[in-house]
Parts: sequence; C-alpha cells; structure tokens
Amino acid sequence: MKKSILISMYSHAELYPPTLNAIGELSKIFDQVVLIQRSHLINEWKYPLNVKVISHGKLMTTKQQENSSIFLKLALFLSFTWLIFTTSLKIRPAIILVYDPLAFMSFQLAKPFLNGKKLVWYHNHDIWETFQLRKYSISWFSLYFERKYFKKLDVFTLPAKNRLEYFPIKNFTGKCFVIPNYPSILFYSKFYGPPKIEKEIKLIFQGSVSEMHGLEQIIELLALEIAGKHLNLIVKGPCSPQYKQKLEEIALKFNVVDKLFFYGVTSYNEVPKIASMCHIGIGIHAKNDVMNITLGTASNKLYEYAAVGLPILYFNSPHFNQYLKQYKWAFSVELNSESIRQAIETIVRDYEGLSTQAHFDFTNSLNYETHFIPVADYLFEFLKLNRKFDQPF
Repeated sequence: MKKSILISMYSHAELYPPTLNAIGELSKIFDQVVLIQRSHLINEWKYPLNVKVISHGKLMTTKQQENSSIFLKLALFLSFTWLIFTTSLKIRPAIILVYDPLAFMSFQLAKPFLNGKKLVWYHNHDIWETFQLRKYSISWFSLYFERKYFKKLDVFTLPAKNRLEYFPIKNFTGKCFVIPNYPSILFYSKFYGPPKIEKEIKLIFQGSVSEMHGLEQIIELLALEIAGKHLNLIVKGPCSPQYKQKLEEIALKFNVVDKLFFYGVTSYNEVPKIASMCHIGIGIHAKNDVMNITLGTASNKLYEYAAVGLPILYFNSPHFNQYLKQYKWAFSVELNSESIRQAIETIVRDYEGLSTQAHFDFTNSLNYETHFIPVADYLFEFLKLNRKFDQPF
C-alpha cells in the first residue's frame, strides 16, 4: 500500500520555514505527502515531486482574514474542516500531522467521521494564551480543543523544550520530540560564500519589525565608522506604517536616512539571498512575553544568520545565554547603543574567523536535518510495525 501523510495547517507553509523543512524530510519517508493550507500567499516554494499542495479558499492575506466578518471566518473554518475530512478519505493517510491550534481543532471535528487507525501528530509553532484571544472566537475555542484532546495525541513536537510547561503534558502518554527551528542544510548551504567586509558593514534584521529589537539604538550608530567602515541597516519583514515612520524620523534626526533600507515580506526563496549580502545579523529579542522568552531554539532567524556566515547580536538574558553563550559568533548585548557598538567592533576585528565558525556550527549541528533524525526513526518504526493502516479505531 502507498504510504501517505496528510499535513494540515490553518496558515500558509511558506510563512513557516520549519514547516517547509519538515515537508522536505517527510518526502523522503512517504510515497505521498499532501499539504492542506490556507491561501495566504501565492505558492512559490519548489516542493519535492511527491508533495501535493492544496491551498484552501480564496487568496487573502492573514491580515485580511483577521479583519473579515465572523460569518466569513466561520465559513472558511468549516470548509477547511470539510477539506481535511474529504482528503483523508481519499488518500487514507497512515499519519495526520496538524500544525497549531486551529488545524488541531479542525482535525478533531473531522476525526469521528474518519475510518481507520491513524497516527495523530501535533506540532505547535506558536504559543497562544487565552488572554490574547477574544472570548468565544474560533481561536479561543481552538485552545479549548487543544487542552481537551491533547492527551489523545500519538506524537507531539515543538521547537523549544522550555515551552513544554505551557501544555497539558502531565497526562500525555504519547511520544514527544523537540525539533528546533534550525534552517535546512539542503537549502541554505548554497548561499554561503567566503566571508569578507569591504567598504561597508551591513547589519540585517529579519522578522516582524517592531520595538525592543534594538533597531532604534542601531540607527543612532549609523553615523559612525567602526574600524574605518561605514554602517548600513537592512530591515526585512512586515512593519506597521507607524513604526516605519518612527524609525525614519530617528534616521532623519541623525542624518542617516541613506543608510537605512526597508524590505517588505518576500518569499522564503529570497530570504537567504538578502542575508548572504550582509555581515551581522540582529537577533535581539528584548520583549518579555512567552513567545520571546522561549526563542532560544525556536527562532529560526538566529540560525539562518549563522547558516550564511553572519555573526549575531542577541539580547543579554538568562534564556538566550543558555543557548547562545557557547558560540563564539554570538554576542550578547544590552538594549543600548554603546553595548551594541562594542559588540560590532569586536566582531569586525575577527570577522572572517567568526563567520567561518558560524557556518561550521550550522553545518555540523545547528541544522534541521540533524535534529529531525529521531522523529524520522520513530516514523520508520511505526510504518514498519503498522503495514496495514486502515484498521478500525
């Protein structure tokens, strides 16, 4: 029988690079991989030939979906659930992998109507807390489903071990794996080149652009020279018009408007191309919410910098020090211009050595493939022991 896996996420896979990495690894294990996702982007990622992508619904951005009426949101969610049900009946997957609470709830609603024993695997990208959600919204209900049916899962994965405390893991009897959000060797290795700084030092921030990432403090430094080199700042990712205006006003104040560059959201294919043209990655996360204080292995951006040979700046906190202090190319900073300046100066003095070491550590340990091996071994064992997948529950 053809071995199939059904993957479901109530978002778009190209917004979550670790999902793209997982699909790549799963395509080596299964004859057929079917991905159901929301139509938030035009598909640009080149998947393996045995991967089928089903984009659900009319193309709309995540922001447009968030701002739509409750009736449209409900219609989209119910039709998404129906799509999981009909696709599962059609391909009869051995394993169903669902991402994040909304897809989890959608599958739980469809599950009673599905025949055959299937291994149910849940991966959580982002921790949602009840206070962040509007009461009785679809997202609010999805957290209820997550807690109610969590103990019935067969496999649970997440990107950071210290996030386990936010899940009802006490009564969970299935298998649990931590899969850090490291980049893929297969994709990233081709973007690394010999490290070299010529006339300018280019700093890059990738991610959701907002306060507490040190951007305001770095803009103040752009008027300076460090080791005889001018500084430029590249900001890549979604940014509100209000915050962009704030950064531009700071740049105007310090007369460095020509040294500040904004890139919007691009396809994931473009991410390493832009980063590989830079020299230092900004991985400063000084916010104190659950997501930010558990980013040690959950921030793919930190390790994507290393993959292309960029030393990084990170926020000096016990959590980030736990994961990054051991690496020579990772520099802890306070949220002030002088601390950041000193770190940049230290990096520039030994840039080639630090850059080479960053890429070496990525190749040898800080990559997705290495950490997916235990999960792959478990799936292989499951498939070997369960050659007939469509037995009654």
